[in-house]
Formats: sequence, C-alpha cells, structure tokens
Amino acid sequence: MSTANMLVEFLAIGVCACLWLLPILESAFPTALPTIGELGLEGLVLLAPAVYVLGAITNFLADRLLEPVDKRLRGSYGGKEAVRTAKARILAHGGAAADYLLQRRSIVRIYRATVVNLGLFLLVMSMDVGGVASRWNLPSWEAVVVLAVALAAATWAHVKTLDAYFAYVTRASDTIAAGLLDPKR
Repeated sequence: MSTANMLVEFLAIGVCACLWLLPILESAFPTALPTIGELGLEGLVLLAPAVYVLGAITNFLADRLLEPVDKRLRGSYGGKEAVRTAKARILAHGGAAADYLLQRRSIVRIYRATVVNLGLFLLVMSMDVGGVASRWNLPSWEAVVVLAVALAAATWAHVKTLDAYFAYVTRASDTIAAGLLDPKR
C-alpha cells in the first residue's frame, strides 16, 4: 500500500472519529475548543496531523475490537497462518493480483473503522453527550435509531467484505501456486 493511500485512509477515519470525539471534548471543555472559523489556515494545517493520528488510533482500536470477527472468518479459510502464507504468495507474485489485494484490504480497514466510529457515535448520541442531538435539531431517539441502522448496515458490509477478502486471498494464492497466473499479471 502506498503512503498516500494510507494517509488518505487515516484522514478519512480520523474525520469520522471526530463525530464522536468532538461532543466528548466539548462536554469536557465547553469554552476551550475553537470553531473551524476561529482556527484560520494555520490552525487547519496543524489540525490535519491530529486528525491523521486520531485515524491511526481509531484504526488500531477497530483492529483490536473486531479481531474476534476476523478470527472467526479467517478460520473458514485455513486460519491465520494459512491466510498469512497466501497473502505473502500474492505479494511476492506482484502485479495486478497484489494491487487488488492491497485495495481490498484498504476497503476492509475502512469498513472496520466505520463500525467502531458509528458504534462510539451511537454511544455518544444515546447519552446525548454535549447536547449533540439538540444541536442537530433531532430528538435523541431518532438519531439513535438512525445510527443503530447505519451501524447494523456497516457491520454487515464489514463482515461481507472481510469474507470476500479472505476468499480472494485463498483463490488467488491457489491460482498462483498452480502456475495458472502469469508473473506480474
């Protein structure tokens, strides 16, 4: 995966994490946080690395929290070592197969982090931390229902995408091992 892809991925995850983190910070420090307009260009430039780090932390947290799902699905494809060996075979082969593998893994990471971000935002909304529901002019229960449906959909998408990823890893590795895929294709 390229550095630019990882940068964009962590920034996107970090921006979404701000949805649940900002109400908590505003509740803890009601007068200390500036608005986007008050930050100015210099403040926004300094905010980008903070959002990136928040994205990296959220990605790590999501990886740890959803490891049981990963482990269960990975077991259907031979377990951790079998999947690791298959991924190594694809990456060593290179070409389009390796590029597609990295693209699929990126999608899995984004879905995984979305599940955690939506879950934490659902918790923040259900507790109405910082009056976030009233700022959106939504009754708290409506916002909670919308977030619960979004969380269910994101969880379903994560599981389906992760299963498809493991299926691809297994099939592509078997195809490469059988010599049916030309090198660098």
